[in-house]
Amino acid sequence: MRKIVNGKLYDTDKAILIGEASRSYRIIEALYKTQKGSYFLYSEREIKKDYEEQFDIKPLTPGEALEWLQNHDADINVLRELFNEEIEEA
Repeated sequence: MRKIVNGKLYDTDKAILIGEASRSYRIIEALYKTQKGSYFLYSEREIKKDYEEQFDIKPLTPGEALEWLQNHDADINVLRELFNEEIEEA
C-alpha cells in the first residue's frame, strides 16, 4: 500500500517490516521503517458490512515507534538494534 502524508510517500513494499500485531481478529497493525529512517504504522481493518477491508498509514515519531514495539512485546534484539541509545539498564 502507498499513501502520501504531509508531502511524504509511505510505501509498504519499499519499507522494512519491523513488527506486526493483531488487536482483534478484525484489526491488524504492522510497523515499518523507510529507507530514510521514518517510521509508520500500517493498519488493516475488516468492516462488518460486506466484510470490506479498510487500510491506513499513519506516520510515527521514533518515540511512538518505540512505544508501539514495547506495547506489543517486540523481541528485545529488535528493540536494542533500533533504539539502543533510548534503552537504559534498570
